[in-house]
Amino acid sequence: MNTSTLRKFSVLSLALLTAFAVNARAQAPFPNASHNHGTKTRNHVLAPPPGALWYNGDFDFVDGLTNEQDTFASGYAHIYDNFDVTDGGGWDLTSVFSHDLISTTVIGASWEIRSGVSGGNGGTLVASGSTSSPSVVPTGNNAFGFDEFEVSVPVDVHLDPGTYWLNVTPIGNLDGNRSFNSTTDGTNCVGTPCGNDDTAFLDSDLFGAVFEPVADFGAQFHDFSMGVIGNVGGGPLELRSVASRKTHGGAGKFDVTLPGVDPRKGPATFVFTFSNNLDSVDSSSTSCGTVTRTLLSGRTYSVMLDSSACNQQNVTVTLSGIHDTLGQTLTSAEGTAGLLLGDVDGDGTVTAADEASINMHLREPVTSSNFRNDVLNNGQINAMDRRTTKSHKGDGL
Repeated sequence: MNTSTLRKFSVLSLALLTAFAVNARAQAPFPNASHNHGTKTRNHVLAPPPGALWYNGDFDFVDGLTNEQDTFASGYAHIYDNFDVTDGGGWDLTSVFSHDLISTTVIGASWEIRSGVSGGNGGTLVASGSTSSPSVVPTGNNAFGFDEFEVSVPVDVHLDPGTYWLNVTPIGNLDGNRSFNSTTDGTNCVGTPCGNDDTAFLDSDLFGAVFEPVADFGAQFHDFSMGVIGNVGGGPLELRSVASRKTHGGAGKFDVTLPGVDPRKGPATFVFTFSNNLDSVDSSSTSCGTVTRTLLSGRTYSVMLDSSACNQQNVTVTLSGIHDTLGQTLTSAEGTAGLLLGDVDGDGTVTAADEASINMHLREPVTSSNFRNDVLNNGQINAMDRRTTKSHKGDGL
């Protein structure tokens, strides 16, 4: 659907007759194009959610724009709105949310944070994810025949100072109903920008928009009700997580959270993630193998090992003298991985159950849910993985 058609839906929204409601509801990107303007229920006690670092403001009861996935048809429509991280230590986000006028059954939610977005350009994807169990809580508002809900997703994201664009999209069950991101004029907003600055975008395969400025669709569209929750960075320097990371050919990189068992062949990379950006690390050591290279990047410190002789061993990597950019020092940090080739289920022993798991996933594309079965980590789950696992049956840590 091109921009002129989108504008037409906006212009005609007040003139639509009830007889055309079903047809409009299946196609229109605006909620008031598919419902009469009837009763509006306002919840006057809305306030920024606790811990909100940026909240663009409450629903202004003017309109909403398509923000949905798999509702009236297979496909997506994502609304992106911008916010600024202004604190020198950055922000540590714990959740992201949007306020949406919803009639569909929400079975999930996706989210993205981008930088450098402009008209026709999606910029750089900074972080993204999805969940089958978002928090979906009514706000008490109702307009155009829709109830408004806060759709929230837990995240663990650190953002350095800068400007970013957020999207949180409800996922429906193809029941023919809809979801629209509520417009806002900035009431009760927190952070910057606060309310209208006309820099929101729509990216949608349902409506043929590629990061289209929402201002193109009508004067009623400025900014949208959404936000982020978390903490200002620069607190105590702490170790947040450790993972064993390996590259699976063209399928990409996948992490085993530590402590845990890594069943994959090849050099191990231990990735340490801290609460703050790092300045330096004095030294790193390993209980097995040798450290071949290290890499510091923001909050993460990666230690690459030659671990070829370490199968069937618990390997501990220790960092000493970790210094952040705020002048704080952590004496040491460590992570331990059980390296056991073929132990797909991670129980500490290679058994027939591991071989059966590979059989179940043979010839599947390697993804975040099945990558442990690619024990040769070459981007394929095939008979060679099964044969390798079978040859190590009975091995244990």
